[in-house]
Amino acid sequence: MDPKSQAQLLKEAFRKPPGPWEWLLEGLAFLAMAATWAVVLVAWSHLPDQIPTHFGLGGEPDAYGPRRSLFLLVGVQLAIWVGMTLLILLVPRGTINWPGEITETNAQRVATSIRGMLRGMKAFVVVLLGFLALETVLIGLGRQARLADWLLPVALILPPFMLAVGLAYGLSGPEPGYGQGTGGKGGTSGTAGRRSPAVGQPRRGRQTLFWSLVLLALLALASWAPIWIVQEWGWAPDRSTALAVGTMMVLVGLTMPFVPPNPWIGIRTSRTLSDRRVWAETHRLSSLVWVAGGVLLAAMGVAGWNPLVALIVIVAAVVAVSAAVSYAVTKRVQRQ
Repeated sequence: MDPKSQAQLLKEAFRKPPGPWEWLLEGLAFLAMAATWAVVLVAWSHLPDQIPTHFGLGGEPDAYGPRRSLFLLVGVQLAIWVGMTLLILLVPRGTINWPGEITETNAQRVATSIRGMLRGMKAFVVVLLGFLALETVLIGLGRQARLADWLLPVALILPPFMLAVGLAYGLSGPEPGYGQGTGGKGGTSGTAGRRSPAVGQPRRGRQTLFWSLVLLALLALASWAPIWIVQEWGWAPDRSTALAVGTMMVLVGLTMPFVPPNPWIGIRTSRTLSDRRVWAETHRLSSLVWVAGGVLLAAMGVAGWNPLVALIVIVAAVVAVSAAVSYAVTKRVQRQ
Protein backbone atom coordinates (compact mmCIF):
# COMPACT_ATOMS: atom_id res chain seq x y z
CA MET A 1 0.00 0.00 0.00
CA ASP A 2 1.17 3.53 -0.74
CA PRO A 3 2.81 5.22 2.29
CA LYS A 4 0.43 8.17 1.97
CA SER A 5 -2.55 5.85 2.12
CA GLN A 6 -1.13 4.16 5.22
CA ALA A 7 -0.59 7.53 6.89
CA GLN A 8 -4.17 8.56 6.11
CA LEU A 9 -5.56 5.31 7.57
CA LEU A 10 -3.60 5.91 10.76
CA LYS A 11 -4.74 9.53 11.04
CA GLU A 12 -8.36 8.44 10.75
CA ALA A 13 -7.82 5.81 13.43
CA PHE A 14 -6.35 8.42 15.78
CA ARG A 15 -9.61 10.38 15.65
CA LYS A 16 -11.40 7.77 17.74
CA PRO A 17 -11.54 8.62 21.47
CA PRO A 18 -9.08 7.00 23.92
CA GLY A 19 -10.06 3.78 25.66
CA PRO A 20 -10.36 3.12 29.43
CA TRP A 21 -6.72 2.03 29.82
CA GLU A 22 -5.49 5.23 28.21
CA TRP A 23 -7.60 7.35 30.57
CA LEU A 24 -6.28 5.27 33.48
CA LEU A 25 -2.69 6.03 32.47
CA GLU A 26 -3.50 9.73 32.08
CA GLY A 27 -5.08 9.78 35.53
CA LEU A 28 -2.10 7.98 37.06
CA ALA A 29 0.34 10.48 35.59
CA PHE A 30 -1.67 13.47 36.76
CA LEU A 31 -2.18 12.11 40.28
CA ALA A 32 1.51 11.23 40.59
CA MET A 33 2.49 14.75 39.60
CA ALA A 34 0.00 16.35 41.98
CA ALA A 35 1.11 14.08 44.84
CA THR A 36 4.77 14.93 44.19
CA TRP A 37 4.14 18.66 44.42
CA ALA A 38 2.06 18.15 47.56
CA VAL A 39 4.86 16.18 49.27
CA VAL A 40 7.47 18.78 48.37
CA LEU A 41 5.37 21.72 49.56
CA VAL A 42 4.38 20.02 52.84
CA ALA A 43 7.95 18.93 53.63
CA TRP A 44 9.61 22.13 52.47
CA SER A 45 9.77 23.88 55.84
CA HIS A 46 11.18 20.75 57.50
CA LEU A 47 14.00 20.13 55.04
CA PRO A 48 17.60 21.09 55.90
CA ASP A 49 19.46 23.69 53.88
CA GLN A 50 21.44 20.96 52.05
CA ILE A 51 19.78 17.94 50.44
CA PRO A 52 21.07 15.18 48.11
CA THR A 53 21.24 16.20 44.45
CA HIS A 54 22.97 13.15 42.97
CA PHE A 55 23.22 9.45 43.79
CA GLY A 56 25.76 6.75 42.97
CA LEU A 57 25.03 3.36 41.44
CA GLY A 58 24.41 1.91 44.92
CA GLY A 59 21.84 4.61 45.71
CA GLU A 60 24.01 6.48 48.21
CA PRO A 61 24.06 10.30 47.97
CA ASP A 62 27.34 11.52 46.48
CA ALA A 63 26.53 15.21 45.95
CA TYR A 64 24.54 17.81 47.89
CA GLY A 65 23.03 21.16 47.09
CA PRO A 66 20.54 23.74 48.37
CA ARG A 67 17.03 22.50 49.05
CA ARG A 68 15.64 24.69 46.27
CA SER A 69 17.25 22.23 43.85
CA LEU A 70 14.29 19.96 44.66
CA PHE A 71 12.12 22.29 42.57
CA LEU A 72 14.36 21.54 39.59
CA LEU A 73 13.41 17.87 39.89
CA VAL A 74 9.68 18.49 40.12
CA GLY A 75 10.01 21.12 37.39
CA VAL A 76 11.49 18.50 35.08
CA GLN A 77 8.60 16.23 36.00
CA LEU A 78 6.09 18.92 35.07
CA ALA A 79 7.93 19.70 31.81
CA ILE A 80 7.86 16.02 30.80
CA TRP A 81 4.16 15.76 31.60
CA VAL A 82 3.35 18.84 29.49
CA GLY A 83 5.71 17.86 26.67
CA MET A 84 4.45 14.30 26.31
CA THR A 85 0.84 15.46 26.53
CA LEU A 86 1.47 17.80 23.59
CA LEU A 87 3.31 15.02 21.75
CA ILE A 88 0.32 12.68 22.08
CA LEU A 89 -1.94 15.39 20.68
CA LEU A 90 0.41 16.14 17.77
CA VAL A 91 1.31 12.56 16.81
CA PRO A 92 -1.65 12.12 14.41
CA ARG A 93 -0.46 15.12 12.38
CA GLY A 94 3.03 13.77 11.76
CA THR A 95 4.67 10.85 9.99
CA ILE A 96 4.92 7.70 12.10
CA ASN A 97 7.54 5.03 11.53
CA TRP A 98 5.74 1.75 12.29
CA PRO A 99 7.54 -1.63 11.83
CA GLY A 100 4.95 -3.15 9.52
CA GLU A 101 2.29 -2.39 6.93
CA ILE A 102 -0.77 -0.43 8.06
CA THR A 103 -4.06 -1.63 6.57
CA GLU A 104 -7.75 -0.99 7.14
CA THR A 105 -7.92 -4.03 9.42
CA ASN A 106 -5.07 -3.07 11.76
CA ALA A 107 -5.00 0.76 11.64
CA GLN A 108 -7.08 1.15 14.81
CA ARG A 109 -4.97 -1.42 16.66
CA VAL A 110 -1.76 0.37 15.63
CA ALA A 111 -3.13 3.77 16.67
CA THR A 112 -4.18 2.40 20.06
CA SER A 113 -0.77 0.78 20.48
CA ILE A 114 1.12 4.00 19.73
CA ARG A 115 -1.05 6.11 22.03
CA GLY A 116 -0.81 3.47 24.75
CA MET A 117 2.99 3.34 24.56
CA LEU A 118 3.27 7.13 24.73
CA ARG A 119 0.84 7.43 27.63
CA GLY A 120 2.48 4.49 29.38
CA MET A 121 5.93 6.06 29.10
CA LYS A 122 4.56 9.40 30.28
CA ALA A 123 2.99 7.81 33.34
CA PHE A 124 6.13 5.78 34.05
CA VAL A 125 8.52 8.75 33.87
CA VAL A 126 6.25 11.00 35.94
CA VAL A 127 5.75 8.33 38.62
CA LEU A 128 9.47 7.50 38.67
CA LEU A 129 10.45 11.15 39.14
CA GLY A 130 7.81 11.40 41.85
CA PHE A 131 9.36 8.48 43.73
CA LEU A 132 12.81 10.03 43.28
CA ALA A 133 11.56 13.30 44.77
CA LEU A 134 9.95 11.42 47.67
CA GLU A 135 13.15 9.47 48.33
CA THR A 136 15.17 12.70 48.25
CA VAL A 137 12.83 14.26 50.80
CA LEU A 138 13.03 11.22 53.09
CA ILE A 139 16.85 11.20 52.92
CA GLY A 140 16.92 14.94 53.55
CA LEU A 141 14.71 14.48 56.62
CA GLY A 142 16.96 11.68 57.89
CA ARG A 143 14.28 8.98 57.55
CA GLN A 144 16.54 6.82 55.36
CA ALA A 145 20.17 6.81 54.19
CA ARG A 146 19.93 5.84 50.51
CA LEU A 147 17.56 5.29 47.63
CA ALA A 148 15.34 2.22 47.62
CA ASP A 149 17.06 -0.81 46.06
CA TRP A 150 14.27 -1.35 43.53
CA LEU A 151 14.36 2.15 42.01
CA LEU A 152 17.30 1.74 39.60
CA PRO A 153 16.42 -1.80 38.38
CA VAL A 154 12.85 -0.73 37.69
CA ALA A 155 14.05 2.38 35.84
CA LEU A 156 16.24 0.25 33.56
CA ILE A 157 14.14 -2.86 33.04
CA LEU A 158 10.52 -1.73 32.93
CA PRO A 159 10.62 0.64 29.89
CA PRO A 160 11.69 -2.07 27.39
CA PHE A 161 8.89 -4.33 28.61
CA MET A 162 6.36 -1.52 28.33
CA LEU A 163 7.42 -0.90 24.75
CA ALA A 164 7.30 -4.65 24.10
CA VAL A 165 3.71 -4.86 25.33
CA GLY A 166 2.69 -1.94 23.12
CA LEU A 167 4.39 -3.41 20.06
CA ALA A 168 2.98 -6.85 20.83
CA TYR A 169 -0.53 -5.45 20.83
CA GLY A 170 -0.04 -3.43 17.66
CA LEU A 171 1.60 -6.29 15.78
CA SER A 172 -0.58 -9.12 17.05
CA GLY A 173 -2.51 -9.32 13.78
CA PRO A 174 -1.39 -11.10 10.58
CA GLU A 175 1.91 -10.02 9.08
CA PRO A 176 2.70 -9.39 5.42
CA GLY A 177 3.98 -12.46 3.63
CA TYR A 178 7.48 -12.87 2.28
CA GLY A 179 8.71 -14.29 -0.99
CA GLN A 180 9.12 -18.04 -1.02
CA GLY A 181 12.12 -18.21 -3.31
CA THR A 182 14.78 -16.29 -5.16
CA GLY A 183 15.05 -16.41 -8.87
CA GLY A 184 17.52 -18.86 -10.32
CA LYS A 185 19.82 -18.20 -13.20
CA GLY A 186 18.24 -15.85 -15.64
CA GLY A 187 15.56 -14.86 -13.14
CA THR A 188 12.75 -16.58 -15.02
CA SER A 189 11.11 -18.35 -12.11
CA GLY A 190 12.06 -16.30 -9.06
CA THR A 191 10.19 -13.94 -6.81
CA ALA A 192 13.17 -12.00 -5.53
CA GLY A 193 12.31 -8.59 -4.19
CA ARG A 194 8.57 -9.32 -4.12
CA ARG A 195 6.37 -10.21 -1.21
CA SER A 196 3.66 -12.76 -1.72
CA PRO A 197 0.86 -13.89 0.57
CA ALA A 198 2.09 -16.47 3.06
CA VAL A 199 0.22 -19.31 4.67
CA GLY A 200 -0.11 -19.29 8.46
CA GLN A 201 0.50 -15.55 8.93
CA PRO A 202 -1.16 -15.29 12.37
CA ARG A 203 1.01 -18.10 13.70
CA ARG A 204 4.16 -16.48 12.35
CA GLY A 205 3.03 -13.19 13.88
CA ARG A 206 2.75 -14.83 17.31
CA GLN A 207 6.16 -16.43 16.88
CA THR A 208 7.68 -13.08 15.95
CA LEU A 209 6.13 -11.39 18.97
CA PHE A 210 7.33 -14.14 21.29
CA TRP A 211 10.94 -13.95 20.13
CA SER A 212 10.79 -10.15 20.08
CA LEU A 213 9.82 -10.21 23.75
CA VAL A 214 12.69 -12.59 24.43
CA LEU A 215 15.17 -10.28 22.70
CA LEU A 216 13.82 -7.23 24.54
CA ALA A 217 14.20 -9.11 27.81
CA LEU A 218 17.81 -9.87 26.91
CA LEU A 219 18.44 -6.21 26.12
CA ALA A 220 16.94 -5.19 29.47
CA LEU A 221 19.12 -7.75 31.24
CA ALA A 222 22.19 -6.51 29.39
CA SER A 223 21.48 -2.92 30.47
CA TRP A 224 21.16 -3.88 34.13
CA ALA A 225 23.88 -6.53 34.41
CA PRO A 226 26.91 -4.17 34.13
CA ILE A 227 25.60 -1.99 36.94
CA TRP A 228 24.94 -5.02 39.15
CA ILE A 229 28.42 -6.42 38.43
CA VAL A 230 30.07 -3.09 39.23
CA GLN A 231 28.23 -2.95 42.55
CA GLU A 232 28.57 -6.57 43.64
CA TRP A 233 31.94 -7.59 42.20
CA GLY A 234 33.74 -4.26 42.16
CA TRP A 235 34.70 -4.59 38.49
CA ALA A 236 35.56 -1.69 36.24
CA PRO A 237 32.62 -0.61 34.02
CA ASP A 238 34.35 -1.66 30.77
CA ARG A 239 34.94 -5.22 32.05
CA SER A 240 31.39 -5.63 33.30
CA THR A 241 29.95 -4.22 30.06
CA ALA A 242 32.04 -6.61 27.94
CA LEU A 243 30.85 -9.57 30.02
CA ALA A 244 27.19 -8.50 29.86
CA VAL A 245 27.21 -7.76 26.11
CA GLY A 246 29.10 -10.97 25.39
CA THR A 247 26.56 -12.99 27.35
CA MET A 248 23.70 -11.24 25.53
CA MET A 249 25.30 -12.01 22.17
CA VAL A 250 25.46 -15.69 23.07
CA LEU A 251 21.79 -15.73 24.05
CA VAL A 252 20.75 -13.79 20.95
CA GLY A 253 22.75 -16.20 18.79
CA LEU A 254 20.99 -19.17 20.35
CA THR A 255 17.57 -17.67 19.53
CA MET A 256 18.38 -16.70 15.93
CA PRO A 257 17.43 -20.00 14.24
CA PHE A 258 13.92 -19.78 15.72
CA VAL A 259 13.01 -16.21 14.69
CA PRO A 260 10.62 -16.25 11.68
CA PRO A 261 10.87 -13.71 8.82
CA ASN A 262 9.56 -10.34 9.91
CA PRO A 263 10.18 -6.65 9.16
CA TRP A 264 11.62 -5.49 12.49
CA ILE A 265 13.93 -7.99 14.26
CA GLY A 266 16.74 -10.22 13.04
CA ILE A 267 19.20 -9.78 10.16
CA ARG A 268 16.90 -7.68 8.00
CA THR A 269 18.43 -7.08 4.60
CA SER A 270 16.79 -6.93 1.19
CA ARG A 271 18.13 -10.43 0.60
CA THR A 272 16.79 -12.06 3.75
CA LEU A 273 13.41 -10.34 3.53
CA SER A 274 12.86 -11.40 -0.09
CA ASP A 275 13.42 -15.13 0.41
CA ARG A 276 12.50 -17.38 3.34
CA ARG A 277 15.32 -19.81 2.52
CA VAL A 278 17.89 -17.01 2.62
CA TRP A 279 16.44 -15.80 5.94
CA ALA A 280 16.55 -19.25 7.53
CA GLU A 281 20.02 -20.15 6.29
CA THR A 282 21.47 -16.72 7.16
CA HIS A 283 20.19 -16.88 10.71
CA ARG A 284 21.26 -20.50 11.16
CA LEU A 285 24.85 -19.74 10.11
CA SER A 286 25.00 -16.32 11.78
CA SER A 287 23.94 -17.83 15.10
CA LEU A 288 27.30 -19.61 15.21
CA VAL A 289 29.10 -16.32 14.59
CA TRP A 290 27.15 -14.51 17.32
CA VAL A 291 27.70 -17.27 19.87
CA ALA A 292 31.43 -17.48 19.12
CA GLY A 293 31.82 -13.69 19.23
CA GLY A 294 29.87 -13.49 22.47
CA VAL A 295 31.97 -16.17 24.14
CA LEU A 296 35.18 -14.42 23.07
CA LEU A 297 33.95 -11.01 24.25
CA ALA A 298 32.77 -12.37 27.61
CA ALA A 299 36.09 -14.15 28.11
CA MET A 300 38.03 -10.95 27.40
CA GLY A 301 35.80 -9.11 29.86
CA VAL A 302 36.46 -11.66 32.59
CA ALA A 303 40.20 -11.64 31.88
CA GLY A 304 40.32 -7.84 31.57
CA TRP A 305 42.14 -7.95 28.21
CA ASN A 306 41.33 -4.59 26.61
CA PRO A 307 37.58 -5.14 27.11
CA LEU A 308 36.50 -1.79 25.61
CA VAL A 309 38.51 -2.35 22.41
CA ALA A 310 37.28 -5.94 22.27
CA LEU A 311 33.67 -4.75 22.60
CA ILE A 312 33.94 -2.41 19.61
CA VAL A 313 35.97 -4.73 17.38
CA ILE A 314 34.05 -7.95 18.08
CA VAL A 315 30.58 -6.42 17.72
CA ALA A 316 31.59 -4.72 14.45
CA ALA A 317 33.13 -7.95 13.16
CA VAL A 318 30.05 -10.03 14.03
CA VAL A 319 27.73 -7.59 12.26
CA ALA A 320 29.98 -7.50 9.19
CA VAL A 321 30.25 -11.29 9.04
CA SER A 322 26.45 -11.62 9.34
CA ALA A 323 26.01 -9.30 6.35
CA ALA A 324 28.60 -11.28 4.40
CA VAL A 325 26.81 -14.53 5.27
CA SER A 326 23.55 -13.08 3.95
CA TYR A 327 25.24 -12.17 0.66
CA ALA A 328 26.91 -15.56 0.26
CA VAL A 329 23.71 -17.46 1.05
CA THR A 330 21.78 -15.38 -1.49
CA LYS A 331 24.29 -16.14 -4.24
CA ARG A 332 24.21 -19.84 -3.44
CA VAL A 333 20.42 -19.98 -3.47
CA GLN A 334 20.32 -18.13 -6.80
CA ARG A 335 22.61 -20.72 -8.36
CA GLN A 336 20.35 -23.58 -7.32
